[in-house]
Amino acid sequence: MNLSTEQRHTIEGLYRSLEADDTGTAVSVIVKTRGETCDIDCLYCYEKRKEAPGGARVRADQIRRLASIFKGRKLAVELHGGEPLTAGREHIGEILAELASMPQVVRVSLQTNGVLLDADWLDMFDSLCPDLRIGISLDGDAQGNAWRVGYDGKPVYPRVAASLNLLAERGRSVGVIAAVTPAVLDRAEEVLDHLAGFGSVNAISFVPCFDSTIRRSTALPSRRKSASRVLQQAAVNAADGPAWAIHPDEYAQFVLAATSHWITAGHFARIKLEPAVSTVRRLRV
Repeated sequence: MNLSTEQRHTIEGLYRSLEADDTGTAVSVIVKTRGETCDIDCLYCYEKRKEAPGGARVRADQIRRLASIFKGRKLAVELHGGEPLTAGREHIGEILAELASMPQVVRVSLQTNGVLLDADWLDMFDSLCPDLRIGISLDGDAQGNAWRVGYDGKPVYPRVAASLNLLAERGRSVGVIAAVTPAVLDRAEEVLDHLAGFGSVNAISFVPCFDSTIRRSTALPSRRKSASRVLQQAAVNAADGPAWAIHPDEYAQFVLAATSHWITAGHFARIKLEPAVSTVRRLRV
């Protein structure tokens, strides 16, 4: 494949993180801003299967303590959940302002399902933390997102796709974490092309759902089951375990097919693909 000088420079910049950079020695810290609290109810969610889920908010003054806890080391902080945006704009704004004031914080990122993301959120990010890295959870196309539903049991894919399009309009690049379930098996090329079709996506990470040991649905604080939990119960009762679970060999075949297509379709020139890039990094050592 012949590449222009401009394409080569783009690829060099894209893969610069394969080498050591100024965040290489940073401590990675995940801040669960609202514990396991989330505004959607993905059937395979591992957070809500924890024995003692909680929704307490992390305060800005607690964020300040990170400096003393890690004794001045560089920090790469990720706001996570549950769904971090359920803490509200004012609260997240206080946390971002605190992080922006800490010289040892070299990177701030946020992992979201994208449902609440709108222009007001992006305006706040631009104001308080313009370098904020955003990650979106989306399992490929509409078919692949069969397990990502609201408490009403309805798909959230349309709202997340709208958020990705909004991010593109705002000139922001994001990474996507996509769970590999039976809904995408044997469709690696199609799913990769779909995600690459969003102008905001510059990184895709395919992660496996190895949940074959799950035998009961997520516990509820009340006796009344939401539509999503009814769907989950039916999926858990499948003959071979949860209907969303896959086997390691299925995941390996999916990743190999996705990586091959990533190269032949030229997606490598714009999009980082995991676990492909991590494998390349390991082989280079």
